[in-house]
Amino acid sequence: MSRNRGWRCSPPRGVSGFPIALALGVFGAALCNAAAAKTVRFDAADHVLTSPMAINASQWIVGDDLDWVNGVMHAFLRSPGGEITSIDVDGSTCGTFASGMNRRGAIVGHSCIGDRNAQGFLRSHDGALTTITVPGAVSTTAYSINNAGLITGSYWDADGVSHGYVRATDGAITEFDPSGSTSTYAGYINKAGAIAGDYLDESGVGHGFLRAP
Repeated sequence: MSRNRGWRCSPPRGVSGFPIALALGVFGAALCNAAAAKTVRFDAADHVLTSPMAINASQWIVGDDLDWVNGVMHAFLRSPGGEITSIDVDGSTCGTFASGMNRRGAIVGHSCIGDRNAQGFLRSHDGALTTITVPGAVSTTAYSINNAGLITGSYWDADGVSHGYVRATDGAITEFDPSGSTSTYAGYINKAGAIAGDYLDESGVGHGFLRAP
């Protein structure tokens, strides 16, 4: 918790003098009112548990929402003007989940196939959907996409062990694991292609990692 969090809307303790207190009070109230005025509530369709996952520089927002009646998750895309588009991958058995988006509006995530397995997807800015599956994997997720179109995520092999991967724009997939990893989560990729995530070692201890482009 930030040390300043408790006094952003009121003067700090120990400040004395009416002019200073008045100035701080007026300025603080203005800041708080401005912040409140710029907060917009939104919900995807008539569903519950709307969860934004990413926002790009143009203020497009992508995330997930739960259709409580049917027990299915849907991904959504919200435009800067507030229009919401539902995203569903054909053949999904329990829902579609969006995880990341780049400045061009390309979206990545995964959908359910079978009982517990996943299949990654890429949705281009024009709405075209491409599925992502690491060869030989039982389950594949896509978590992050950079502005160049490189995608990173994790996949699970037949033994239930997770590994990281990076997908090039031509669809070529490179698999990777930090040295000593028994479970790899590749969560984020920046514009240069560097990937950050975490992994478990043989003792079950978690570590962060940075993979160079």
